[in-house]
Amino acid sequence: PGIEASQRTYNILGNGKSYVTIQNLNLQKPNTYGILLAGGAASDIIVDGCTVSHAYNHGISSAGSAETQSVTIQNCTVNWSGGCGINVDTPSHHWTIQDNIVHNNSQIYIAGDGNFLYTGGIKGWTDADQNVKGIIIQRNKVYSQGKLPDGTRVNTEVAASGIWMDSFAHTNYTDGVLITRNEVYDNMRVGIFLESGSYSTVTYNLVYNNNAAGAGSWGIRASDSYALNPANYNMIYNNVVYGNGYGGISVAGSRGSEANRCIGNEVKNNIVMGNGSGNYAYQLYVEYGGENDGTMGSGNIYLNNAFGPASIRFIQWGHLIFKATYAAWYAAYSAANGNT
Repeated sequence: PGIEASQRTYNILGNGKSYVTIQNLNLQKPNTYGILLAGGAASDIIVDGCTVSHAYNHGISSAGSAETQSVTIQNCTVNWSGGCGINVDTPSHHWTIQDNIVHNNSQIYIAGDGNFLYTGGIKGWTDADQNVKGIIIQRNKVYSQGKLPDGTRVNTEVAASGIWMDSFAHTNYTDGVLITRNEVYDNMRVGIFLESGSYSTVTYNLVYNNNAAGAGSWGIRASDSYALNPANYNMIYNNVVYGNGYGGISVAGSRGSEANRCIGNEVKNNIVMGNGSGNYAYQLYVEYGGENDGTMGSGNIYLNNAFGPASIRFIQWGHLIFKATYAAWYAAYSAANGNT
């Protein structure tokens, strides 16, 4: 009976305050953000045990004007946001995001509006200044981004990835992102996406059934994706990746054929099975330097992975170059021989 009308722009606005704990609150239905840590530089903030739901934009977020550092978000449920569930924006850094349940965000589609097209469960965004650094994302359950209450997809243009780190041009693993021991499933596009980023570590994650129709439904993807920064020196270790709609693990440089855009990535000790279907059952998909062509990329290592039974196109080794047997792949990449 009647119409609900939100009364507040934010549930909580940080307003540049440091040494604040936000704990055990149920925050709902603001006109923009549930918790916005903005309004001035701040540090040492804890968000613990909160439920943040039905924010029009992001559930919990920093903003791009002031540095918010040393933030811990833990034991929270963040859901039904129009944009991202949890969003770390430049120039914020040293956030720990742990033990949260993040589901059914990416709920709004507005044509041409990047605030709602490029969203996901947990997202980080920076640019060439490298100032979003020291991010740890661990032990979270991240699922069903981009799905409406009836289970249908919000819109095919909404990215709706699970964990998405965008344009992190780091130069060492200390500053890079650590994504570990998360369960990431049923998101409409990529489970874990390292887009145009370097020196990230993705390890001990369970990534499955990210399975929307189309070419975007990867389990784990590290890719230049036309953007400013290369996809170099990322480590993808000890993950289980299965049932994703298009493919398991993908490593790729720039489609524009620029040199040295995909160097030194390591994919080791992963179990990657049952991804894709039919003629598109890619378990490993590398191109534009990911296959060590010597121009776009080199020094990428793929060892001790379990890719399951060989099948048509189960490995793509170079752009539109497919391998249907282990022997054919070993002939192209001798380092894997006997170690897969």
